[in-house]
Amino acid sequence: MASKKNKIIEKVDKENKRLSAEEVWQEEYWQEQKERYAENTRISVAKDEGEQIGIKKGEQIGIKKGEQIGKKEEQIKIAKKMKKENVKIEDIIKYTGLSKEEIEGINMYK
Repeated sequence: MASKKNKIIEKVDKENKRLSAEEVWQEEYWQEQKERYAENTRISVAKDEGEQIGIKKGEQIGIKKGEQIGKKEEQIKIAKKMKKENVKIEDIIKYTGLSKEEIEGINMYK
C-alpha cells in the first residue's frame, strides 16, 4: 500500500512541477508581451513626435519661403513703378535691392 501511495505522490508531485513550470513559462511569456507592447508604444509615440516636429519645421520653412516670395514681389512692384517713372537703373538697384539683370528682366506688361 505504501508503494501505491508513493507512486500517487510521485505522480502528483510530477504534475505539480509540470504545472509550476508552465505557470513560470506563461508568466515569462506575458512579461515579454508587455515589454514588446511597451516598446512598440514608445516607438509609436516617438514617431508621432518626430512627424509633428517635421510638420512644424515644414510650416516654418513654408512661411519663410512665402515671406521671401512676397518681399521679392514687392521689390519687383516697386521697380516697375520706378521704371515707369524713368528712374535711373542705379537708383532702382539702390532702393529695391534687385540686381541689374533682375530689373532689366522685369516685364512691364505683367
